[in-house]
Formats: sequence, C-alpha cells, structure tokens
Amino acid sequence: MFYFIRSYQIILKKRAEEKEKQTLAAYTEKLETNYTYLRKFKHDYQNILLSLSEYIKQSNQPDLKSYYAQIVDQTQQILETDNLRFDGLEYIKIPALRSLTYQKLVIARQCGIKTYLEARTDITETPINIVKLIRVLGILFDNAIEETQQQENGSIRIAYIKYNATELEIIIQNTVATGSNVVINKIFNDGYTTKGNGHGTGLSTVKKIIDNTPNMTLETKMLAGQYRIIIDLIKE
Repeated sequence: MFYFIRSYQIILKKRAEEKEKQTLAAYTEKLETNYTYLRKFKHDYQNILLSLSEYIKQSNQPDLKSYYAQIVDQTQQILETDNLRFDGLEYIKIPALRSLTYQKLVIARQCGIKTYLEARTDITETPINIVKLIRVLGILFDNAIEETQQQENGSIRIAYIKYNATELEIIIQNTVATGSNVVINKIFNDGYTTKGNGHGTGLSTVKKIIDNTPNMTLETKMLAGQYRIIIDLIKE
C-alpha cells in the first residue's frame, strides 16, 4: 500500500510539472507572437509615414507640412527609445527566459527606470528546471522594479553570464533609495518586508525553491547604493 501511494504521488508530481511546462510554453508562444506583431506594426507605421513625405512636400498647405514634420519628429524620438529593443536579448535562445526578461525590462522602462541588459554568449539551456528558474527570476525582477520605480534616477541591470557548458550566472542589480531600511540578511525570511502587511512572501518563496535545488545558489550584496543578487546554476 505504501509503495502504491508513493508511486501515485510521483505520477501526480510529474503530471503537475508537465502541466506547468505546457502552460509556460503556451504563454511564451503568445508573448513571442505579440512581440513579432508589434515590431512589424512599428516598422510598417514608419514606412507609411515615409511614403507620405513626397505628397506632403508637394502640398500648398503650410499647416499640413508643419503638422507632418512634428509627427515625423515625434515618431523618430519614440523609435530611438523603443521599448521593444534591448541589446543582448538575441543571445537568450530559451523562449520562456527571453520572454520573461523582455517583459520585465519593458515594464521597467515604462516606469521610467533605466535598464541595462548584458548577454554576450548564446544561452540555449539552463542547468535547472526552467519553470523553477522562471518563478525565481519573476519574483526577483518584480522586487527590483518595485524598489526602483519611485527613485528619481533608478536603474536595473540584468546580466546572463555563461562561463562554460555547465555553469550559468545570472546577476540582477538595482539602485537603492537613499535611507532605505532594508536589512540584507533578513530579506529572505518568511514575512519580512518593508512594504507593510500583505507583503513579504515572494522572497521567502525564492529561498524555499533555492534551498530545494542543490545545483542553484544565491548570494546578495550591497555595493555603493546598489543591491545585487547573484544566482549561480551548475549542471549536475
């Protein structure tokens, strides 16, 4: 009976993990489709504006020419600070990881946060279960954004550093507000928060996942007003 129950628990766990992977894959595919569509829309929009230029130049309406020039100028400024472009994103070949990184960087930019992404080597696989990694990074990215969005010159840096075929390091670094009362050696404790009631469970969840994943470690540092989290993943 014990063997039967244990076997059934293992089957249920595998089914749950497979379901999580399928859900993540479907969500990622949707994000990738939206990403492609938006890039195409912006490209087409720019081409349409350019195609109208000759007609506008031949017009005898000064107000129309002035209005068109303003639209082109504004469009150029938007494209130069395009929220859809992040240098290094193309090196992240894992769809779920690329989509998560992209979405969080877009949110950060929309909040007025300066963003920096470093990835110089193709990331084609992760040493741990991708669902676990996405859960951990999603929480850490959200915390970095929440900490930084109220700062006047807040910034977030994300780096994916592949040392070799078996080791991957992920760094998340964000500025810390002057006078912040974060106690670095307590932030992963269950219930610890500086945000009031109803918060404090996200980082404790991160700690639980990492504690239960032997080939995953996390280190935190505070350096000159910058809070840095270093995640090391080593293939078993």
